[in-house]
Amino acid sequence: MPSHRVSRKSSRKSRRVSRKSSRKSHRVSRKSSRKSRRVSRKASRKSRRVSRKSSRKSHRVSRKSSRKSHKVSRKESRKSRRVSRKASPRGCVHQTSAKYMNRNSPPYPANECCGEDKVGNDGNMYISVRNKNGICRWVRK
Repeated sequence: MPSHRVSRKSSRKSRRVSRKSSRKSHRVSRKSSRKSRRVSRKASRKSRRVSRKSSRKSHRVSRKSSRKSHKVSRKESRKSRRVSRKASPRGCVHQTSAKYMNRNSPPYPANECCGEDKVGNDGNMYISVRNKNGICRWVRK
């Protein structure tokens, strides 16, 4: 009987050893698979970056050419606006547009008549007063 027990113990030990070794090999295989996954992820990220960079460059080039043409057209439009502004009367001049005629305050732009007294559309006297931001508005006297 004692010989039978010994054999059982030894078989148990061998099972334990085999389990341990299988666990180790499993861990190793898991680690290697993780590493390979990481490597493949890095490679795919790099390839994505490269493709993004190349697409950005081509996009930049196309945008630059469109910007130049856009800048030229913007400059031309600015010049035309400047000319048109000079042609329109500036200063404290009576306005006849609906914006000025349908309100109680005077039909004059307050910024152009800053500090002046005018009679409003309702018949009251108004003074143009400058606020902290430098914008004038009509205030009833």
